[in-house]
Amino acid sequence: MPETPMWLLSHGRHDEAERALCWLRGWVTPDLVREEFNQLVKYNKEANKIRQRTRITHGNDTDTVHTTSTVCANEHHENNAFEDDESVQHGTLSSQTLSCNPTLHVSQHDEDMPHSCLNKWMELLEPPTLRPLFLVISYFFLLQLGGISSIKPFMIHVFQELGLADAASWITVGSAVVGILGSGCTVFTVHWLGKRFLSIIAMLGCAVACLLLGTYSYVVLQPGGASQYATKWLPLVLIIILYFFNSIMAEIPWILLGEVFPFRTRGIASGLSSAICYVFMFTASISYLHLEQNLKLYGAFWLFCFINSIGVAFLYWKMPETDGKSLAEIEEYFTSGIRTCHFSIL
Repeated sequence: MPETPMWLLSHGRHDEAERALCWLRGWVTPDLVREEFNQLVKYNKEANKIRQRTRITHGNDTDTVHTTSTVCANEHHENNAFEDDESVQHGTLSSQTLSCNPTLHVSQHDEDMPHSCLNKWMELLEPPTLRPLFLVISYFFLLQLGGISSIKPFMIHVFQELGLADAASWITVGSAVVGILGSGCTVFTVHWLGKRFLSIIAMLGCAVACLLLGTYSYVVLQPGGASQYATKWLPLVLIIILYFFNSIMAEIPWILLGEVFPFRTRGIASGLSSAICYVFMFTASISYLHLEQNLKLYGAFWLFCFINSIGVAFLYWKMPETDGKSLAEIEEYFTSGIRTCHFSIL
């Protein structure tokens, strides 16, 4: 398994980056990844310039030596990368051709110094990172507190409350199968429909399912309610719908982690987002029984409906469509705030 091409480019190892990209695209020849590789080289060049300006702003003059050298190497390689010569086609560019300054081989000790780490954390507050960080964390919040994560540890209990006590165990297993089908649906449709459209439709489906489950619980299952309308198939179908749509959107924020963050802060921002996701998951799981005790079963499902409804509006206005967009275009969207990646569903 090779290192990622972007990481190799950021360390001036262009030949290895090209070979890694060929490997990741299915052991293809360099000419088949030429356009994508050139885009990565160009993006890395711009990222290094931004990182250089950031370090100068924070007074880290000692870091500019390595950054300037890397930018210089990237500029030289970019010029070669866009030339249609034999050395580029067959990936035979020597590492010596990437050096325009003898200081290019300076060690990466500056990356490990405390002030450099502090700068990376400070960059989380910059718009290119802060805006996608807010988007991803909000998505994780809506996903984990929108229903399934709360009731999943108590599935049998919930099914019993819905009048499905006789089949609670096998329905729990069946729900997991539905989750696999929903994840498969995401895999096969995400490039066709787009992550934004799938997210909005899936969250809307969860909101409708929770609304109907809450209404059914309130009208039929409450003491003195319309018990003559009690049926097993309706709550079962609604639970399947809820589980299916939730599993569709459950994969999407994890995909966003590798797309929306700038390369220079992707590691920290992705790790922070993942950690917060699991905090949300823990909170949702540990609070459900108290939620049901205070709001009753119908109140809990109506609350989930409200959260999902808020999520639909939030994703519609704040989530761009990243499919088919380059890293530079995505970063430009979050930097400028212009809806260049907006995907209209109308």
